[in-house]
Amino acid sequence: MRRNHFIALTAILVLLTAFPCRALQSKHDPLTSEEIEQIREATDRPAVRLKLYAGFIDARATRLEVLAKDPPSEQRADSIHDVLEEYTFLSDELQNNLDEYEAYETNKQRPVPDLRKALRDLQASFVLWKAAIQDPPPDKKYDFAREAALDSTNSLTDQTKEMIVGQEAYFAQKKQDNKNQQNKGYVLP
Repeated sequence: MRRNHFIALTAILVLLTAFPCRALQSKHDPLTSEEIEQIREATDRPAVRLKLYAGFIDARATRLEVLAKDPPSEQRADSIHDVLEEYTFLSDELQNNLDEYEAYETNKQRPVPDLRKALRDLQASFVLWKAAIQDPPPDKKYDFAREAALDSTNSLTDQTKEMIVGQEAYFAQKKQDNKNQQNKGYVLP
């Protein structure tokens, strides 16, 4: 009995190594080598990374608009699918960077430029990005990727709205704390 289990497990392991899961494989990296280098250079500057990711997403949205105008073909559908996947990856990365940026801003040892302006700038882009995602006509080859991109954008929109409210409350409290300290004869740094 144990021998049969061992043989079955060995066969499964051989099959898994011979035919890796497609979900674990990536057709290509969603970032170009130039984009990767730009992100590396901005590792310690969250405000710059936000602008970079927003720019990368703008580029994918523009590419979607161009592809939507191309004549229908198998290659176009594949290209739209790939660009939508890149868009979703970049949108998720932007969300992660927003979380990190917020953590930097509330850490008094590491002052960074005001997050509130960056968030408002991002909000203006969401409408354009959603329009670009919805621009290509429906196609079963990329409809799921489109839904994932829209979900990611909606999540990013919600996160940004929550962060704006949180930032306003944080700075209102900070202003009140400074005012209270001034009334006591000294000012917080």
